[in-house]
Amino acid sequence: EPTPQAWAALRAELRRFPDSGRFAVRSSALSEDSAAASFAGAYESELDVAEADLGAAIARVRASAGSERVAAYAEGVQVASGGLAVVVQAMVPADLAGVLFTVHPLTRALDTMLGTVVTGLGEGLVSGERTGDQFTLHRPDGGYEGPEGLAPTAARLHDEAHRIEGTFGGVPQDIEWAVASGR
Repeated sequence: EPTPQAWAALRAELRRFPDSGRFAVRSSALSEDSAAASFAGAYESELDVAEADLGAAIARVRASAGSERVAAYAEGVQVASGGLAVVVQAMVPADLAGVLFTVHPLTRALDTMLGTVVTGLGEGLVSGERTGDQFTLHRPDGGYEGPEGLAPTAARLHDEAHRIEGTFGGVPQDIEWAVASGR
């Protein structure tokens, strides 16, 4: 259970999002995305949570660290599941969402970013419940090949992916992203 100080800090941060009123409560685990394993979808996420329900949502996400699903995956890949942090974010009413690898994950081609996009929220994509449509962004020119619906924001996604990768020292990234109201 979070301390009273932690709750006060969380409520102060939530006031930065007065128009939202709804939140996503997600996991961030030490071993979630490493070279040896990906626990994506193993831990619980709670979406579209009202402020009054945050405590229960945080507890459910934290409890998911002890689930059979997490334990079985950790045993299967022979990696300890590690500690778990809970992240509370403003809920974004996504028109499109997806995942983007800044280096092609299969070919390791540095000049090709590979992504997948779905309409609406990306939770189904990252949990494996939805497949989505693939697209590519080319380096250095940002050339785009993929579904028409993403074309208007593809150049921005390309630029943001470069910025994020640069923030982490040029290390390839696996980025979850969303587009809402053209942003």
